[in-house]
Amino acid sequence: MLLYPDPNNGSFNFSVRLFAKQDFVILAYDANGYERARVPVHDADEWSGQIVIPNAVPGNYVLRVIASFDSAEQIFVITQ
Repeated sequence: MLLYPDPNNGSFNFSVRLFAKQDFVILAYDANGYERARVPVHDADEWSGQIVIPNAVPGNYVLRVIASFDSAEQIFVITQ
């Protein structure tokens, strides 16, 4: 997983590479545990793109990737 820039303003680039093709979802949660963004990906072993969190409030967030055979998470910071 690669997330940049960190800290950011709620718009950031993200890439993930998995060991095999599978369905997965990229989720962003705020510090209160509310889901703020969701990107579903089907039958892929990697994904790269921009993620935008609407109406982002400064603070810590968790980016989580949940796949058929894998999962991982990364903490990042949003500043204004």
